[in-house]
Amino acid sequence: MLLSIIVPVYKTESCLESCIESILCTNERDMELILVDDGSPDSCPEICEHYAEIDDRVSVIHKENEGLANAARLRGAEESRGRYLLFVDSDDMICPEAIHAIREVSGRYLPDLICFSRFKGSADGQVLEQEPVPLGIYTEKRLREQIYPKMILDKDMEHLQYYITGCAVKRELMLRALRHSVSRRLVYGEDLLCRVSICLASESMYVCKDPGYRYRIRSGSITQCLRPGYFDDVRLIVRELIRLGKEKGSADIEAQARRYYFYQIIVFLNRIAIDRDRAALCMLRDRLLDDTGLSLVREADFGHISLKSRLLLLLIRLRLICPAYLLERFARALKGLGHGKGSESRFNQ
Repeated sequence: MLLSIIVPVYKTESCLESCIESILCTNERDMELILVDDGSPDSCPEICEHYAEIDDRVSVIHKENEGLANAARLRGAEESRGRYLLFVDSDDMICPEAIHAIREVSGRYLPDLICFSRFKGSADGQVLEQEPVPLGIYTEKRLREQIYPKMILDKDMEHLQYYITGCAVKRELMLRALRHSVSRRLVYGEDLLCRVSICLASESMYVCKDPGYRYRIRSGSITQCLRPGYFDDVRLIVRELIRLGKEKGSADIEAQARRYYFYQIIVFLNRIAIDRDRAALCMLRDRLLDDTGLSLVREADFGHISLKSRLLLLLIRLRLICPAYLLERFARALKGLGHGKGSESRFNQ
């Protein structure tokens, strides 16, 4: 079988049907859809069973919820039969061209990893996110020279997409990444660690020109709500990335991990500025800016980054977290006032 599409399902009854329909609308028969009901308390289990009854490509797994995305993904992956695995979140959709592209690319190149660009946004509008590298096939030298340097975060804060949803990955590589002890413990950032592990283990990668995935931002989704454990997960991820860099003998991967640490502090500051959550600000300072965290930020090296990022980097290196927070608030206010695009881009971009 060519492809197994795995959809972990939990409390998404309002959009689950559109997700499933986006997958089953293809005429491709050399595929299966595995719906993993992760102990969902709503009508999702019934919706899953309905589709299993009307389409023989669909199977359903019911399991108890463990609160970890990769636990549901791993369960589906272990019961899959496809040469390639493709994960889709149950509140997202795939594009009609994606499955056809996987057949075409796999038939011609048989790459370990097939990456698509993706539409990302809410019902009000979506933007197209593309990989910051040329389209086409990457093997050995091109992987080392063009993929590895942007795998986590380069000096200009560019990076490959962190998602493993919407990527077709050879089954054995995906299983190995999901079974990793650290990946299985994460609530936040688990995709990045899996993606890096897969890239480092891959001998070939194909970057498609066609969009393959539609990522929907929903109010209240896990990526929109800041939780205390996220800070601890970032520490764990960075330690593991540094370990992978040492194992690979790559000082650049270690350098990228340090940049990622700073980048995540900015991500959290942005979320805290939106929520105006002073308690979370104190937690960020205490959990991410201890002596070890400050050392990571102070050793992070950057190239061409925005004025705002340079100012944040200076403040955070001095552990001036409240001024950094106020700067983030000020930047958001400027953007909200709609000042001239030129001045806004110089400050924020």
